[in-house]
Amino acid sequence: MFDFKYLIGYEEVSCGAEITYDISNINKCWDFLMLSYEICHVDKNGHYWVESSFDLLDKAGNANLSRYPKQDKVNLWKTIFELKDYYFSRSKPDIVEHFIDGEYSYAKRLILYQKYLQPHGYEYVKGHKTNCFYLVKNSVLNHFATDVYRTL
Repeated sequence: MFDFKYLIGYEEVSCGAEITYDISNINKCWDFLMLSYEICHVDKNGHYWVESSFDLLDKAGNANLSRYPKQDKVNLWKTIFELKDYYFSRSKPDIVEHFIDGEYSYAKRLILYQKYLQPHGYEYVKGHKTNCFYLVKNSVLNHFATDVYRTL
């Protein structure tokens, strides 16, 4: 699904990175997807904690794409995960925090992530909040406090 010809921009900035991707190739009514990775914390060991988020719009400016065909949404998710994997391979962050919106099932979303996003050298770790998990670089995993975080 991910094709460099639809990559509008990949910008690394001091506070993280932004990836903009044209999703009109998946559905002609869709516009773009923006993945954002923002450095939210540097721990005492110098490891960067990055928050991950994404926004997408159709050409009418709507962010809710639920009314579109299921196969288009499947292809969109594949593209999202391929772009996330591209970010991991290029930027090699220490820790990436993923918050799951309250309207989605945490368990189902985690299964989806674990199925489609498996960057080399990273482990999934459950967060201390019920709606978040982390992808942690293996070399950093031992620095996590075991009483607060546990490997999934």
